[in-house]
Amino acid sequence: MTSTDLAAATIASRNKKFTVCSLIVIILISACVHFYRISYPAMAVFDEAHFATYAADYTIHKAFFDIHPALGKLLYAGAVWISGAHLEETQFILEQYDPLTKEVTDTANGIPYNNFPYVLLRSLSAIAGVLLVLVFYWFLRTIGVGNLGALLGTFFVSLDNALITQTRFILLDGFLWVLALSALIFYFRKPQRPLLAGFLWGLALAVKMSAAVFAGPILVYQFMLFIRKEDPKIREREKKAFFRFLAVGLVVVALVVAINPLLSGFNDQITTLNGIFGFNFKLTTTPSAVFTAPFKNYCGLLLVETLEGLGNYVGALGLQNNGSPWYLWPIKQIPMTYFDGLPDSPLHSGNIILDGNPVVWYASTLAIVFGLIACFWYAKKYARGADDKKSFFILLGGYVLTLLPFIFIVRRSTFLYHYLPSLLFAIGLLAWFIARALKLDDFDTLTKKQTLVMVAICALVFVGFLSAAPGTYGL
Repeated sequence: MTSTDLAAATIASRNKKFTVCSLIVIILISACVHFYRISYPAMAVFDEAHFATYAADYTIHKAFFDIHPALGKLLYAGAVWISGAHLEETQFILEQYDPLTKEVTDTANGIPYNNFPYVLLRSLSAIAGVLLVLVFYWFLRTIGVGNLGALLGTFFVSLDNALITQTRFILLDGFLWVLALSALIFYFRKPQRPLLAGFLWGLALAVKMSAAVFAGPILVYQFMLFIRKEDPKIREREKKAFFRFLAVGLVVVALVVAINPLLSGFNDQITTLNGIFGFNFKLTTTPSAVFTAPFKNYCGLLLVETLEGLGNYVGALGLQNNGSPWYLWPIKQIPMTYFDGLPDSPLHSGNIILDGNPVVWYASTLAIVFGLIACFWYAKKYARGADDKKSFFILLGGYVLTLLPFIFIVRRSTFLYHYLPSLLFAIGLLAWFIARALKLDDFDTLTKKQTLVMVAICALVFVGFLSAAPGTYGL
């Protein structure tokens, strides 16, 4: 090994050590902000009323209907089973079909969790939130964002209050984001071998079908190959890889959807659908085990559940309380009350509010505005092969395509948390712009001036986190 090679190896080793130390610090910060006051309140927070109930229902094999596939609730049910908790019927939510409006209404019972292992289930979600930090760094590095830029983006994610809130309660989004971003990582690392990526994307779909939007960055990548007029053989290979990715993902989610009637009994599932939606399906005369039920009945049940579930993803017109349209989300409107504090209870007096870190939120919105302005100029340079901005187009395209369904397709009541997948790509683009503006690369090239600017940015983000923290923790 020459002296030049030895020096390069030493620099690379030093950069790696600083990177690992930085990631450890960010992960510890993420763990602290996720697990602080995780037991508050000891009552259902927002959609916890649904998912805590459904997790309990799975453990006692009780039939229920949910618009989302089973995987997320099965993870929670597995945690309940591992805890050794012996649950009887646990109902934190009441669902009723209104024959006049032909809609299913649900109301939270407002009963305390008592002996239900809610802290364990929240902890499982919080672990997903901490893993999101690591996965997000890996994603940014995979698509070509520099090391310091990726670390900045990871720090922003770790201190965004909305992302923290959504991943520290018994909700599904943390699982979805970790699986979907992992799928993108493996796809862009090995685009010619998309099976693992498709499998992970299928698992994300099996948590929520809204994970479909995470195929957007891959569509952007396919378009990039087209405008750059890459070798036809490369484009054909990438096209085949994309269709394999889609096929594997759809097969995985179909298998998860198909097992749902097995978990509670065929007849019980039919009875539940009849009660919720006012159907009049006849019960099968065979035993409730689905393998002995007529195949056409089984397929019919799956079809009805799937159509009812997908219908709720788009829904009807109108906004509920705390609802907001898509064009207000980039300016952080409207914050959502997840838990109304009880004035007469000293233990449950603080409100839990879904609200973002103002510094991260507004800065990332500015990054999107600048990105939209610059994209046509960058596209011309990219098409000529003059500049490789793969990461820029994937992040900007990912943002647009995750938001697009709420502009043209979704007509159900929408809320601020629907913006969070788009926010992840916006944060990535913000980090890309900052790294480009400051000419950040890696630790070995970091100057004192760059260091001071990065510290100032991180301090500003921390102040933004503190400003929204009372609503995050019910203080």
